[in-house]
Amino acid sequence: MRERNGHRETATAAHSAIAKITRPRLPRVFRRERLFSLLDHDRELPVTWVSGPAGSGKTTLVCDYLDARNLPCLWYQMDERDEDIATFFYYMGLAAKKAAPRIKRPLPLLTPEYRAGIPTFTQRYFENLCSRLKPPYLIVFDNYQEVPSHSPFHELIRTGLSVLPENISAIVISRSEPPLAFTGMLAGNKIAPVGWDELRLTAEESRGIASLHLEGSRNWEAISWMHDKVHGWAAGLILLSKFIKRHAVDPQALTALAPEQVFDYFANELFDRDEEGIRDFLLKTSFLPRITPLVAERLTANKAAAKILADLNRRNYFTEKRLDRELSYQYHPIFREFLISRANKVFSAAALTGLHLTGARLLEEAGQIEDAAALFVKAESWADLVKLILSHARTLITQGRDRTLEEWIDCIPPGLISHNGWLLYWKGICRFVYGQLESRQYFERAFDLFRTQSDAAGIFLSWSGVIETTLLGKREYISADRWISILDDLLREGYRFPSREIEARVVGSMLFALTLRQPHHRDMKQWLERALKIARQTVDREIKSFLDAYLEMYYLSVGDHAGAEAIMKSIERRMSFPDASPLARIAGRMMAAVYYVRMADHQRCMQVVREGLELGENTGIRQWDSHLYSMAVSGYMGAGDYEHAEEYLRKMGAVMNDACCLDACMYYEIAAWFSLMQRDIARATVYAEKALLFALEAGMPMYIGICHCAIAQVLHEQGEHKKAASHLTRSLDVCKAMGSRIIEFMALLCRAYFSLARGEESASLISLRKAMALGRDQGYLNTFWWRPEVMSQLCAKALDAGIEVAYVRHLIRKRGLNPPDAIAECGEPSIRSRAGSTAELNSKSAIRNLKLDNWPWPFRIYTLGRFAMERDGGPFRFEGREPRKLLALLKLLITAGEKGLNEYQTSDALWPHADGDAARSAFTTTLQRLRKLVGENIIRYKAGIVSLDPRFCWVDAWAFERMLASAELEMRNAELKSEGKQSSVSNQQSTILQRLEKALHLYHGDFLGEEAVAPWAFPYREHLRIRLHKCVRKLGAFHESEGNWKASLELYEHGLAVDDLSEEFTQQYLICCKELGLRSEG
Repeated sequence: MRERNGHRETATAAHSAIAKITRPRLPRVFRRERLFSLLDHDRELPVTWVSGPAGSGKTTLVCDYLDARNLPCLWYQMDERDEDIATFFYYMGLAAKKAAPRIKRPLPLLTPEYRAGIPTFTQRYFENLCSRLKPPYLIVFDNYQEVPSHSPFHELIRTGLSVLPENISAIVISRSEPPLAFTGMLAGNKIAPVGWDELRLTAEESRGIASLHLEGSRNWEAISWMHDKVHGWAAGLILLSKFIKRHAVDPQALTALAPEQVFDYFANELFDRDEEGIRDFLLKTSFLPRITPLVAERLTANKAAAKILADLNRRNYFTEKRLDRELSYQYHPIFREFLISRANKVFSAAALTGLHLTGARLLEEAGQIEDAAALFVKAESWADLVKLILSHARTLITQGRDRTLEEWIDCIPPGLISHNGWLLYWKGICRFVYGQLESRQYFERAFDLFRTQSDAAGIFLSWSGVIETTLLGKREYISADRWISILDDLLREGYRFPSREIEARVVGSMLFALTLRQPHHRDMKQWLERALKIARQTVDREIKSFLDAYLEMYYLSVGDHAGAEAIMKSIERRMSFPDASPLARIAGRMMAAVYYVRMADHQRCMQVVREGLELGENTGIRQWDSHLYSMAVSGYMGAGDYEHAEEYLRKMGAVMNDACCLDACMYYEIAAWFSLMQRDIARATVYAEKALLFALEAGMPMYIGICHCAIAQVLHEQGEHKKAASHLTRSLDVCKAMGSRIIEFMALLCRAYFSLARGEESASLISLRKAMALGRDQGYLNTFWWRPEVMSQLCAKALDAGIEVAYVRHLIRKRGLNPPDAIAECGEPSIRSRAGSTAELNSKSAIRNLKLDNWPWPFRIYTLGRFAMERDGGPFRFEGREPRKLLALLKLLITAGEKGLNEYQTSDALWPHADGDAARSAFTTTLQRLRKLVGENIIRYKAGIVSLDPRFCWVDAWAFERMLASAELEMRNAELKSEGKQSSVSNQQSTILQRLEKALHLYHGDFLGEEAVAPWAFPYREHLRIRLHKCVRKLGAFHESEGNWKASLELYEHGLAVDDLSEEFTQQYLICCKELGLRSEG
């Protein structure tokens, strides 16, 4: 859940941030060429770590080195705020913008979506940062010791520094040596350490520095004494030089003091001898981490504040100057520590509190909100801190700095928090990423407070928070029902949305809740229209993004593909925007994958899945991985690529969390589908039952409907027809209640299939008509648990019955379905070979006798009475001359039937006089040319056998034989069932007659018609003629036994039209004429 930023960052806040990323401006200093040479050499490594005690001249050294070498740098001053890594990345983004102002697109903020992959985010962040910098370039981290040693921050910085390219290096300035996180880089010679031994002043450097502060004094003996006394410590040398310049020094008084004690001794001596006004100024301003002249003047009431600060810097009085958009100063850390210590002794507790409070208010006014918050906490001014929090909470959340915001809230006494709805609300926002249950509890408490105060904005926003934490959580989705009713009550009571933004958030949350929990809600249509209206009218991309997400979810759940398509176009447009966030691009691709699966566009589905996963890997945003894996499995399964589907199913299982009902439901449901397609019925049963249990626990109607239908299919394959029917009925009840046409489509197809397998043709056709009409109206090309062999049978049955023929043929072409006879003969090549279930065998038996001549075959060949070819429903045209030898091979393969011929049989027929090598060469060349001509999928060549593939090629002669064979099978079955009872036989006579008549109508003449045929074609021609005579005899005998002489006459007329020399047809024709009282013309 993301809170939107309602206002731009103020100019003063931006200016205050600049001080943190601006390197100090040095007064005149002594250049330490000895260390410059060392730094030159160390820049060959990615990182130089400069560590030494406070006041050892580390920052001065690096600043002066940058000036001396004229090196550009990105300067970043660390402080305690950077322990919140989101704060670090926020300020680093400002530093990058300052370093490369021409690049308009900002670096990303560490917002919640990146939390699961922070190392990846860090790596990509630094890669992006370095791509903006022009080598040679230095990145400097000053005061690194301010981040606690136990902080995970060190691991991230190490990750970032490990990807620095050549000629871009980093210098880390710290009082401490590298933390343990950097051990690997040290061992790998990636860090050049510059420690106290190197930083310690040499005698020559001490003379140079002291001379500057003593303004050219040549008292080498005194300088040598100072050097020995401070042991090369720069801060001590400077302070001692200042003191010697103003006062006499008793060396005996210093003998027992350590260097740090020397600093405190002389600082006290100097401080006490300063003017009272300067002392007061220093003590009061010591509480300010960054000091601007204006704030200092208002805090101290000293109109000379600007002059004092400038003078302190000019005299190198431990005061650093920073100048970018705004002039500011910082006391050296050891000097500031000294001043704060003195202030705590000098001022009373009340005076200190007043200073903290006044300083905090001035800092807040100046935009230094983090520093202001710290002082409000010291002053225990909770009212001021609450005001500051509520003023800046949105900005902090937008910047990803929820940890900082939460720390401020936690500083406030619990009793105050529990009585402030907005603090509870923002606490809920802060906790959302880390625990939806805890977050929801805060939203609920906030809602109760807002309700008693009639605060409409608070009521609606906390309500939205409750809904989203409930539905994006792991369990207890059913509790959303109560909150749906609460919103209904609020609106009936007259509550109105106080802003368009709040209305959009509530409308989106309500649509989300209703889609998942109550799609049957009486006001569902009104909420949908409201969401559409806002999405169309708003110019706010973020509002449009989350509304489109919920709209797309709704349309896909109910199967409204036209609505889903319109929203998908909007989502895809936003995904292409250069400033679209990575989260928006990944979520958009996930939704696109769902849409493309529904549209059976598996290629585009896999494209967007790969893009989404790649984006997640590159950015560290991995929360959509499980959903993307799910879509990958669906896409590959739909395309028949079960090997890749299994690969992504394993990946999905690896990230699946059983603690999250919805994730577990999705995984087990899709795993059950995959297992069923692999004929692993036992495993499919286990997975389907688990999926249903999780769906019921989640309480989401869409998944309940899908899972009931899924387990029904598994039970049906086991022969548990009664249980299967029960689950299917429940699935239909659910989908009708929620208005999901896509689940109804799935369930009706299942019911049609179940009935077909049980031999209940009338019931099957009723369900099939409903399903195909629904599919035609909605343009469905896919459904949950798509099973090609089942859909092939159902489509064949629909075509045979004349059900939605145009739609069914389009569905077959789009999905590349194979005709069921071809499936029965060839099997599904992408499915592991296992014994088929009883239900499967029954269903295949039920469709074996269907008429398939109107199946949308890619290739058709007509041979009865003529020779012609069609491709995709149109005439097949040759380029140039007709390739006779290629067509001869094609015709030969037709005579061989679906079993095909081997190379030698083919060569003997087509090249009888060629020797072995020549025949083999001719065969290979002709086969290659034929496959190129008609398509490689039309001609199979496997294990030395060449044949026509019945899955892609329809031949009228083969269809004629199949139809006759099916009629003969029906007759034998009828005779066996009847046991001599004529009534039983007559029940199937109609079907038998239909098959015979369909076969007869396919026969328009002899094989290859009047074409001069080769010797190898004559046996097949005669075989088909004999089959024709047998068909006519059977039909004629039936019509004559029924006394239907007219039908018999028409039958023999057709027989004579295709075989006018048949004596049998002639005789029977004359008998019919006689019975009808007609004169024959024969």
